[in-house]
Amino acid sequence: MGEREEVSLELEAYALQREIIESPARFKVVKGGRRSGKTEGGGIDITRQAMRWAQERAPEDAGLWWFAPVLQTCGRGFSVVNRVAKKVITHRTREKGNMSIWFKGGARLEFKATDKEPDNLRGIKVFAAVIDEAPQHSNYVWEQVILPSLIDCDAPAYLIGSPIANPDNWFYQMYLMGLEENDLGIKSWSFPTWANPYLWKKMVHAPRLAREIFGEGYTHVPKFVRDMKAIMSPGAFDLEIAAKGELTSSDYFQAPSLVEMLKAARGPVDTEKLKNTGHAYSLWEKRVPNARYVIGADTAEGLPNGDWSVAYVLRRVNAEEAVQVAEFREHLLPDTFGDVLHELAVHYNMAHVLIEKNNPGLTTILRVFRKGYVNLVQAWDVAQGKPPSGPRVAGSFGWRTDGHSKPVLLGDLRGFLRRKALILNSKGLIRECLALRQLPSDKSGKEGKTELGGPRGSHLTKTVSPDRIIALALAIQGHLKLPFSAHMESESKEARTNRLFMDERRERYEKLTGKKEPVSTLHLP
Repeated sequence: MGEREEVSLELEAYALQREIIESPARFKVVKGGRRSGKTEGGGIDITRQAMRWAQERAPEDAGLWWFAPVLQTCGRGFSVVNRVAKKVITHRTREKGNMSIWFKGGARLEFKATDKEPDNLRGIKVFAAVIDEAPQHSNYVWEQVILPSLIDCDAPAYLIGSPIANPDNWFYQMYLMGLEENDLGIKSWSFPTWANPYLWKKMVHAPRLAREIFGEGYTHVPKFVRDMKAIMSPGAFDLEIAAKGELTSSDYFQAPSLVEMLKAARGPVDTEKLKNTGHAYSLWEKRVPNARYVIGADTAEGLPNGDWSVAYVLRRVNAEEAVQVAEFREHLLPDTFGDVLHELAVHYNMAHVLIEKNNPGLTTILRVFRKGYVNLVQAWDVAQGKPPSGPRVAGSFGWRTDGHSKPVLLGDLRGFLRRKALILNSKGLIRECLALRQLPSDKSGKEGKTELGGPRGSHLTKTVSPDRIIALALAIQGHLKLPFSAHMESESKEARTNRLFMDERRERYEKLTGKKEPVSTLHLP
């Protein structure tokens, strides 16, 4: 025992590191700036876990693990642990693909990269773990490889990461959960580079910068802060030094109302299952009889690790305002998604539905169309500013997103958000809106692409599809394209036209075959 107490005294940790290390939280989510000491904190924490392993006589097959995205990062972690815990290390091995450290008491710490063949790590039993550069591990690696390995020993995990603002990234989701009170044992910390007192070796007089960073009464800052602030772009400084990776302002929408809605947002009031398809959707407001609704839908291929099929239901308050009241988001095949949309639309007072028709979207449109649904929204020719001419066949419905129509799609949504004419309730949707950024124009002056990610300058996250935003923007287009009256009509002009068209198709079929054709197998021209 005396030796273990000596170890804790020898492990030099500054105040914030000690607070994190001594916290009883099971999942410690640590987001810090560069050189802030977050990796050293992980090294100290895993050393303390090695002492606990010996004290509690843990099973021999339950080890300590340090997970990193690539082998090079494993090497840096190995060096950190070797330095901070040298007095309690008995021996070590460092070969390519095989790095291990043994501690007094018998505990063994293994370092493993997850970029290649992560499934080989399935089945391991973990006593305690450090997940280094956590945002760079895929959601699959965390949810299906690492997390299940913590079950046997109810193992704690120390999650280390740089700032990231991708709402679909597991580390960012864990970080947000740890900011609020929870019974899952998750607690989050965030600190900038200058939280590390060992970097305050040289100070410079910079009153304006000192006030900006530390507040009134300060006149000096560490020299590295002044230098990095002058050399780096604002986005890079905020990300790498100030550790400002939260979604606190939108790079694309520039709508302060998003931040206000995120603070006010609460979880859905209920989750309901559709009776016929059995799929569940989240709702923030019960369906209001005679209210008018519109649904926007973004279809994906249905691959387990691919994009999501997403639909948002908006209640139309008036011609200029709407409220997001329900959300559906799953990995579904396009035809199954069509069944869901049909049932969802019927439930919401025969809501009008606008579906993106790119790639698998046409399959979804065909599915809804063949069910005889009359309130599909017709496509809109953005270049001509009117619906396309010609017969109203299945292909004439939906929205095709391309280089001409996407700026209109996102631009109209931006207008609604900036005018505070749209109320959003889904936290995931709001965070995705906040994460949307626009890349700089190219040399020819062509407008840059829009994508999801962290603040400008972030290199930590791969581009992902903004499926929530597209579905929401489609719902807004449906809202804009349809006339509005204070009271719901029994049948709108658009619905009447669609119904008459469908009736005509059935009559033609009956004349040709002498049979009544089921709605679900309606032939297309």
